[in-house]
Amino acid sequence: MSNHVYDEFCKADIPELTQLDRQLLGHYCARFNEDVRPPRAWPPLYELKLVTGAHEKSISRSLGRLRRRALLLRVTLASKNKGLRAEYAPNLTLIKSYQVTEQLPISSDFIDVQVTEQLAISNPTVLEGNSSVTTRSPSSYPKPIKPIKPKNVDIDRFNEVILEGVPSELRSTIKQGANYDALLDEAEALNLSRNAIRGHLNATNWQNVNSAGGIVPLRLQELIDGRKRNLLKDQRIKDVDTYERLRIAQENRDMGIPDEENEYLD
Repeated sequence: MSNHVYDEFCKADIPELTQLDRQLLGHYCARFNEDVRPPRAWPPLYELKLVTGAHEKSISRSLGRLRRRALLLRVTLASKNKGLRAEYAPNLTLIKSYQVTEQLPISSDFIDVQVTEQLAISNPTVLEGNSSVTTRSPSSYPKPIKPIKPKNVDIDRFNEVILEGVPSELRSTIKQGANYDALLDEAEALNLSRNAIRGHLNATNWQNVNSAGGIVPLRLQELIDGRKRNLLKDQRIKDVDTYERLRIAQENRDMGIPDEENEYLD
């Protein structure tokens, strides 16, 4: 987390930004890592959704607006094949150009304070100097945004299924979140065992993959969709078989075969 970059963002008054734009730009400033090369920020999508409460498509459009205005500079490109998301760096020079340097804005967040040359020595209620001049000072500064940790997440299941399902060298690229819990809940509701889910992830071709964060959800969704198709297919076969048995049973009735001798009746 880069506090000084976020501090510079807090001092800026950038026009024509939506609330979501400000939230995302501020969060990227707070998550900016200057210790990596090149310096950049890469908060995962689930974290951006938790911080802003916005849909992923709205977040994508907002990031596009910030990039077009050069407030965020794209450092790395996204790759669907490798499961990588685009990484950005805040344009600190441009952000600083929007800072208010002459005077602080007037708002309800400011309090009045008295400016005096010195206090009286004997009588504390009498002020010497110019006691009628007032200035305005901020009562507080905004605090850096901290990542919101997901609540009610099954940590044991995440470790057993997700982490064990990817190579050890890629496990650090996966962050536990509610999106994985939702996918695992749906998979288990379809009677998919944890071994089956983990085996499906293990069967992934992880060669030349730098990050598993974008691939694991796709593989889980692929497994869920395949399970749904198979269940639908089985139901259709069952329906056809039931219809065929009823048709033959009716034909046997029409031929005068008693129901007790009709093998097509349950």
